[in-house]
Amino acid sequence: MNNIGNIVSKMLIQTLCILSLFGNICYAQNNQQQPENYVLLAAEQTSSQGQSGQTATASESNYPPISPEIRAVLESTGVTEVQDWSALGSTTTGFTVSQSVFHPQAINPYDLRLINLRSDMLAPGFIVAFFGMIVVFTLFSVINGAAKVQGGMSGKSLKRWSTYDVFIHWLCALPCILLIFSGMTLLAGRYYIEPNVGNSTWDSMIYYAKASHDVLVYPFVIGWLLICVSWLKDQWPKLYDISWFKAGGGYINFGPMKGKHPDSGFVNAGEKIWFWCLALAGVLLVASGIVLMFPAQLDVSRTLSVLALIVHASSALVIAAFAVVHIFMATVLAPGTLSAMTTGYVDENWAKQHHNLWFDEINANNTIEYKK
Repeated sequence: MNNIGNIVSKMLIQTLCILSLFGNICYAQNNQQQPENYVLLAAEQTSSQGQSGQTATASESNYPPISPEIRAVLESTGVTEVQDWSALGSTTTGFTVSQSVFHPQAINPYDLRLINLRSDMLAPGFIVAFFGMIVVFTLFSVINGAAKVQGGMSGKSLKRWSTYDVFIHWLCALPCILLIFSGMTLLAGRYYIEPNVGNSTWDSMIYYAKASHDVLVYPFVIGWLLICVSWLKDQWPKLYDISWFKAGGGYINFGPMKGKHPDSGFVNAGEKIWFWCLALAGVLLVASGIVLMFPAQLDVSRTLSVLALIVHASSALVIAAFAVVHIFMATVLAPGTLSAMTTGYVDENWAKQHHNLWFDEINANNTIEYKK
């Protein structure tokens, strides 16, 4: 029980979480610094149409109220409230000292409900999914207990994974864990962290979260690709996988499934689900991440950039939730499992109980490699 508490507490303590949405309204002035010569930066045509076909006011449009700072600039140029968003959404040209690819765009020419989707659904959804899975599996671990090896460990260790397999696992896993935390900070930190810390603290947090996210993605992608290619051959569904799910994988210590140990090959049905989740959601994660990291090189539109961010957060949510399950299974619910990915070896009795078909196969072929 203490081990469970220690593991959970470490996971909770390390978690900072969640996003800062970026997007600001730009304006610039000419070299004379005259207020009347402020030039509003251009966006695509975004004036909203009312039911009668007339140009809608700011309050009637999909856009939020204009901030006092921007209103002061507008008033200095004689722009009325009715003209506010129409003027900002016009094709008027301007300039800015910023070199960022989208900063000359004053208003994003897409439905702001996309932004609301990120703030109202994805950010809280990521938090609920990640921490919810931690809570659920913590309670399950307390109620159910660990699926101990019947008869205890034999003391004889046999090889399950090669050194190469162990390496690519951690090449993907360690960056993945750190990316989850830095990603949560970027996704939802603006809503759940920034209001509770000072500006300097938040500035440092968001800076290092972004910097680490951009660096850690490279080993993660390499490890992810190697895992997808190297482990694919063992991930195809088998008929006995259905029985594995019906028996709860052999991890249930109460009710009608107690003591049942379903057939399983080298990879059980749960591990196959995790593999395909990582592989398929990973495709979306990596593809959308490339769009977000290289918008200028790929000539990405603002709308595509926002859509990529939504896809990126959604696929990361799925991977993060399944990662929690995977970690609990390897460290808490199935004693003896973690050694498979630290040393490459597992106990013989563990292999017989959790992967009986695989053990029978290598035993029949006389290919068991015991640890010396």
